[in-house]
Amino acid sequence: MAIPGGREYFRQKRMRHKQRQPRPAAPAPRKLSDIIIEIARIGFKAPYRQLDPAPAAANLLMLLATQAWNREVYAGQAHPAFKPSTIILETMVRELCVSQAQLEQELISTNWETLLELMQIYKRKHFPADTRRIIASGYTPRGTLRVVWE
Repeated sequence: MAIPGGREYFRQKRMRHKQRQPRPAAPAPRKLSDIIIEIARIGFKAPYRQLDPAPAAANLLMLLATQAWNREVYAGQAHPAFKPSTIILETMVRELCVSQAQLEQELISTNWETLLELMQIYKRKHFPADTRRIIASGYTPRGTLRVVWE
């Protein structure tokens, strides 16, 4: 035991103080909504333009980005939710009254499987360890993207 006021006493006191300092917390994962917007941008011919929730092309790309994310997370597993994606997209295009010419003007491709593959490659390359599964996504009344995940 060290003598109070001695050199060894103060050294031990400093060491105890250093041991009590909290360790820095691990950085929080990025918001999934920001990541989905980032992935969706690669489908545009001009990827760094502001994504506005009003254009139908942005809505379609958000749906594709969500689909691509989940396909990568469930890679190697048979999951029935991924089969009818092309049918759903074609239905959305009809419901949103978007012309093929309008889509061709804004998107790098109107082949949905090609866009999905590009987005899956991007997810695989930039977020390989992120295994959050997207349950739902959509725009809020304020115009921001909300992603629900597990």
